[in-house]
Amino acid sequence: MPPASAPDARHATVDAAGVGMRLDAWLPKAFADLSRRHAQRCIDAGKVLVDGCRVPKRHILALGQRVVLFAPPTPQHWTATPDAQLDLEFLYIDDHLLAVNKPSGLPTVPLRPNESHTLAGVIVARHPECAALQRRNGDGGLITRLDTATSGLALAARSERAFQQLLHDQRRDRIAKHYLALVAPAQPLPTRIDAALIAAGPGGKKMRVSATTGDAATAGPIATTWLDIAQTIGPWTLVRATIHRGLRHQIRAHLASIGAPICGDALYGGPTHPRLSRLFLHAAQVDLPHPITGQPLRIDCPLPDDLTRALQTP
Repeated sequence: MPPASAPDARHATVDAAGVGMRLDAWLPKAFADLSRRHAQRCIDAGKVLVDGCRVPKRHILALGQRVVLFAPPTPQHWTATPDAQLDLEFLYIDDHLLAVNKPSGLPTVPLRPNESHTLAGVIVARHPECAALQRRNGDGGLITRLDTATSGLALAARSERAFQQLLHDQRRDRIAKHYLALVAPAQPLPTRIDAALIAAGPGGKKMRVSATTGDAATAGPIATTWLDIAQTIGPWTLVRATIHRGLRHQIRAHLASIGAPICGDALYGGPTHPRLSRLFLHAAQVDLPHPITGQPLRIDCPLPDDLTRALQTP
């Protein structure tokens, strides 16, 4: 462990507001550039001392304890780290736009500088011009974000002009994103779900349907998901879900809210499938006006083999 006087050592003292807090919850409040997940990694790596000692993430803080963090501040602006080791399928590419097939298990964007093994990293390794195109650090030109467990089509810009136009079109619901999800519904499915979503659960890891009237603090933005049945296989129903802008976990939370959580979605209580060990949610198609020509464009992404096998009857 470096000495407390090391150049990258950062110091903080627990005040009254921090008394009784877990160490991993308090660190992001003391060091604003830290997320809770990053704080947990620092603690596990032995980069955090409390009164000179290593303690676990769950350590409860007391007034006046001195905390040392051995991690330099996160830069205010940073881009995705190129990752040339992964060879992914590019579904569409021209001078201004590309679409890539993301496998399940691969994070879409990095959460911190120098994080490797992300879809954004793969994109900027192949197309360095995408690195500077971002709303948030690490976007790598991506317009659409997929959950780590979700597979399928992700859309990215290759030029600033295309990036801004795609954002403009997305805000105006001109980009339709079509997903395939496998569910075992307890009742007939509606054709449309209109429901606001807010963060819920420990650390806000989940989303849930919220009230849309009354106290504005408890009401989230309205999100719309269109549903239609693509196929019925025994007790399972393959659903085509369409969204435009899309909130975090929108399809997963909306389907769970009507008693049809997605197969393999442990976070939302989804059923297990005997032929599948992951979430059955796949970004299968996107319809959009081309950001430069304005011409209608449709890009498809076929189901991967593991999801296709799950649809085969015994």
